[in-house]
Amino acid sequence: VDTVQFLNWSDGAVSEVSPDDAVSELGRVMASYEPDIVITLGTDGVYGHVDHLSLTRWVSLTVASLVPRKPLRVLHTAFPRRLFRSVRRKLERYAHGSLLGATREGDLGCDREQADVVVNISRMADHKLHAVQAHASQLTDDDPHSFIEQGLIDHLLEEEWFMLVSGPPFADGAEHLFSGLG
Repeated sequence: VDTVQFLNWSDGAVSEVSPDDAVSELGRVMASYEPDIVITLGTDGVYGHVDHLSLTRWVSLTVASLVPRKPLRVLHTAFPRRLFRSVRRKLERYAHGSLLGATREGDLGCDREQADVVVNISRMADHKLHAVQAHASQLTDDDPHSFIEQGLIDHLLEEEWFMLVSGPPFADGAEHLFSGLG
């Protein structure tokens, strides 16, 4: 990743952005990069967060509106079942469910075998910890190991799972996201 671009959408209020505005802004950004791959959160919103669900929906609408010059692979991130269950339960208690969409707890995550590709990222763990520090609102004392809740990050530093939504399929045994893209 050479460039990171943040959109001016407030954490906890992303779902309040107009869908038309969101698709327009995402379309402008995507068209400027002409990506081979677009990665977004899964349809479960990781733990059912309304911002995550909205973003996934908008990315899907944006991709559908694009006319790419080459085949575009769209992936959803996937996480182990129950990994974020306690996070969802905390939001139910402390935010009275106001930040949760209609996704049920039992629909969160997947089994490893359901992922279309699993990428070993252990050698990039330090980079991922640095990236997690950008989630300042979800850290205690700027400690990436406190991401959302103590110990959660440890599960996220070994491998990442992805589900193919559209575009060129992966070959059996693919170990990286660009596998099979000319």
